[in-house]
Amino acid sequence: MSLITEEAIVLARYPFKEKSAVVVFLCRGKGVIRAVARVARGRSGGGVALEPLAKVKVTLFASPRRELATVNEVVLERSALDLAARPQAWAASLVAAELALELCPPGTSQEAFFRLLEKTLLWLEGGADPELAVAYVLIWSLKLAGVLPDLATCALGGEPLENGVVVFVRDVGFCCPTHSTGGVTLTANSQRFLREALKKPLDQVTAKPGPELIPTLVTLLEHFLEKPLRSLSVFRQLTGPGTSTC
Repeated sequence: MSLITEEAIVLARYPFKEKSAVVVFLCRGKGVIRAVARVARGRSGGGVALEPLAKVKVTLFASPRRELATVNEVVLERSALDLAARPQAWAASLVAAELALELCPPGTSQEAFFRLLEKTLLWLEGGADPELAVAYVLIWSLKLAGVLPDLATCALGGEPLENGVVVFVRDVGFCCPTHSTGGVTLTANSQRFLREALKKPLDQVTAKPGPELIPTLVTLLEHFLEKPLRSLSVFRQLTGPGTSTC
């Protein structure tokens, strides 16, 4: 059994026996680790350190022969209580956390996903528009998972898409209107947002996506996962029909 100390973000927590819980951590160096913890454990922040979206420094006992590690110590670095007081921002942060849960394989380094989640939480805490944050984290989650279609050339004909009409065709990708048969046309604003998001942090993105962008990204994601994201239904309820799946 080895002792591991990691910077981590709590993705989820589930009841486990009396006074214990299974806590899912996204660790900067070790990726997703599931561990059993006493609910009130921690020198700083008490149980708050094990609440979803808290950033912590955690020390774990882990063994390759055991499915669950054991929390030895957890120290709170930043809580998410301020986010919890703002329903739309909280719902957006839960979307980001569920994306990490679904797309990060356990036990492998996920530095890029860790930085994406950490930055998203900081942006939301700083007052970022929750819809922009969700669009941004969806784009980068798809990019990191290797399933974001190429926005540079038509998926069917190979023509450049840089300054033209772009149509999203399910199971195909982004296409020019000549080769697309049906699909969702991306507005110029959505195209600009996509391109800026892939080059800049959210607080430097100036474009505002059209109402079709998040549903398009959700369609891509849920097709890849072969199931819906539960947190997105809560986000839709709080932000209106513009985020419903196309």
